[in-house]
Amino acid sequence: MKNFIHKSLLFALCSSAIIACKPTLDSQVVIPGNADFSKFISIGDGTAGGYADASLNRDAQLAAFPNLLAQQFKLVGGGEFIQPLVDIGKSYGYENNQPFTKYDLHYVKFCDGKTELYPQQLYKITPIDIFNFKVSPVPTPTTPPPYYNNLAAQGTKIIYVNKKPTWNGSSDTYWKKISSTGVATGAGAATMLSDAIAQKPTFVSLNIGTVDIYRYAKSGGNQDNGTDDFITPIAQFHDSLYAIMNTLTAHAKNRVKGVINNIIGVESFPYITYIKYDGLILSASEATTLTAFHKNQFAFHEGRNPYIIYDASATNGKRQIKANEHILIEIPQDSLRCYNLGSKLPIRGRWVLDASELNIIKTTVDQYNTLLKTAAEVYNFAYTDNFKAMEDVVKGTQFQGVKLTSEFVNGNQFSLDGLNISALGQVAQANSCIAAINEKYGSSLPMVDASKTKGVIFH
Repeated sequence: MKNFIHKSLLFALCSSAIIACKPTLDSQVVIPGNADFSKFISIGDGTAGGYADASLNRDAQLAAFPNLLAQQFKLVGGGEFIQPLVDIGKSYGYENNQPFTKYDLHYVKFCDGKTELYPQQLYKITPIDIFNFKVSPVPTPTTPPPYYNNLAAQGTKIIYVNKKPTWNGSSDTYWKKISSTGVATGAGAATMLSDAIAQKPTFVSLNIGTVDIYRYAKSGGNQDNGTDDFITPIAQFHDSLYAIMNTLTAHAKNRVKGVINNIIGVESFPYITYIKYDGLILSASEATTLTAFHKNQFAFHEGRNPYIIYDASATNGKRQIKANEHILIEIPQDSLRCYNLGSKLPIRGRWVLDASELNIIKTTVDQYNTLLKTAAEVYNFAYTDNFKAMEDVVKGTQFQGVKLTSEFVNGNQFSLDGLNISALGQVAQANSCIAAINEKYGSSLPMVDASKTKGVIFH
């Protein structure tokens, strides 16, 4: 990683596709159009819930795009927007059945002696912490029970919005903190959809589908149902989506309106693209030694070389990774840098997305997005094309000398886990939603002012 220092950045970002300029309220009349924003409910996954830097933390929750939307909705009659906030200074992450904490940017000395800025955990937590942490305001056993406006929870697949799984997973870990009944599965469990409907929403944000495919990507193409890494089949995705939309719109004679967000492309995530396929850098003598070690199966040379990966169909069960394949960012850095992983020892499939797996992901994302767009049209919802917008970010968006990209850490679009968006990315998401809402419903909601948003902070 480049050796750079990120301080708190306060700047305005402006892009026709992503982030609009600071609004001038005195020059426009703010109207709701033909939408009713009085009761706004957010349904979705960790992006909508404010999961960033590998954790649920208050800063990210407050920066979540549904909360930003709610503040703009208040200008046209929107009501209170209650979120399940964690304690200030605390953070809770749960990935691969392990507890994690918030990433922050620190100087780290690696095994090769190089000191670089790299994301590190802020503090340690235990499995007990991750299952027992509290949110506020705390639900109480009243009739009817209190509900949160932001019902989004990390790890939520579309198939879990109205039907919870029978086993404990990451979505259950977070959902039972938010649920009106306080349980995630079994008798008496509320679903995200039932808690939404109980509040008689007039406007809904739907941000679902990403987990249905990207759990598979995070696992390196694993589809073990027991770990929830399986891809939601297209037919099941379709049926779940239309069941959700039918329920949302039926209770108020189709008065409910909202916005549906689509899914961004696999190669937009720095989690997937950060490690370069040819990151094996060798001297002339090292290249000669490594060529001999592999008995001339590969011809290494001085400079950059492709890493070696496992492939059961290849000669000796190994091959060089191709330029259009990816190594996941969570691969152990010390093993890659100092202990021959990717050079003498092939990289396991757990940390690799090969060409066939990437094709599955891309095809599935396209199919999901087609279903989401069609549903938006059928149910008269606004539609936000995050896929197209993120393609523009990957290319780089320039404003006042500041570049917004998908680059890991210093691109400012993604948080320090490389998978969830940053506070600036949330502003981008909110403004894309506002543009779609204004166009669909004839409203004139002002854009969120990005100049008040912090960039990556170095500790």
